[in-house]
Amino acid sequence: MNLFKTRNDKTVYINTQAAIGESWTAFHIQPMKFIKATVTHHDTLTFLGIQDSVKTIGFQAHDDANQPINHPVNNLTIKISKNNGFVRTLNFSLFPDLSINIFGPENLREYNLVGLSVPLLGVQDFIWKEVHDFQPNDELHIYEYMSYSSSGKAEVHFSILRYLVRHNFADSTKYTIERIKKSNFLYPGGSSHSLTHDTITETILPNADFDKIPGDPIITFTSPQWGFTYSNQMLIQEPLTKLKPSEHHWIFYHHSVPCWYKIHISARIYDLKYYKGLGGPYFYCAYYGISERALHYYKKGNLTWGSPFVLTGVHNTPHKPEIKLFPNPAKDWLWISSHDATLPFMIEFYDAQGRIIKKELISNSNHQVGLRGFSGGMHFYRIYNDSGLMKTGKVVVE
Repeated sequence: MNLFKTRNDKTVYINTQAAIGESWTAFHIQPMKFIKATVTHHDTLTFLGIQDSVKTIGFQAHDDANQPINHPVNNLTIKISKNNGFVRTLNFSLFPDLSINIFGPENLREYNLVGLSVPLLGVQDFIWKEVHDFQPNDELHIYEYMSYSSSGKAEVHFSILRYLVRHNFADSTKYTIERIKKSNFLYPGGSSHSLTHDTITETILPNADFDKIPGDPIITFTSPQWGFTYSNQMLIQEPLTKLKPSEHHWIFYHHSVPCWYKIHISARIYDLKYYKGLGGPYFYCAYYGISERALHYYKKGNLTWGSPFVLTGVHNTPHKPEIKLFPNPAKDWLWISSHDATLPFMIEFYDAQGRIIKKELISNSNHQVGLRGFSGGMHFYRIYNDSGLMKTGKVVVE
């Protein structure tokens, strides 16, 4: 017999060894009322492309005279496979008719299996590194809005992030990003605006908490006396989404009592969404004002989605030193002349698919690069240093 605890510390009993037609008392609603579980089917079913023996268990509520009565749980079933566990399950914490409504309703419902880790089938979890998996020429357009109901102030930001350079290291990934950002600040009696253009770097380090499988507890002790725990969630949608839940879904611990407790008041009442390969966090909250961060457009390789921003009148454009490459077209070699550029810097040659053909460190103002091994035709290059992108262009190899 398998036991599942509800939010009010009652027990749900599931007999996974029961035969077809066999019934048992799964739950006591009141001393004189109960819910009966019955194995209604035992079939060979196909799920996630595999076949397995599956039992279906249904529920029926009864009154104190052992007569069936209407109850929402009567319409729900679970399915258990012989070799792969639950194919369909319930959020047993709300069994049979509990609900919570803290900034949104939550009731008892069915959940269907969408992925397995052993064997590797269906939808898979993704990790922090995959959230921030970008290639050169990828682009994100992000909209941010914040209003403050108490002061009447608001601010709006439109950001374009163009990924220029990617460096892979054993424990991290470093990006050089071109950023264009337009900001509008609104306040009673006036407004102000800014539009900037700069180059930034971002280093993606491991995030062990985010990388945990959805449902696994993440426990953080802020001191020997206090602790918090929560678990990530996943949304099966396009793009694949992972949630860090709002703090009203967390529970906390204090050393003075032996139990964990639900948080009833929290600072952050909205979920943080992270998209596989598209960054984050993204969120929306309308509570004493509005806070929003949304993905408005992206370009990933040849794939695009949304409506791109058009930001003009850019200020603070970084200095572009004069770097000359000649001859062009070239045959066996190429000269790079850079009298006013900060040395050293790197040049990368890549093809139309973004594959890097050659990288070379430039450490003097007149440098010769060999082109042996290059196929004939057009190639692309980018020149950068630790401060960011310096130049991009094309070279034809004869």
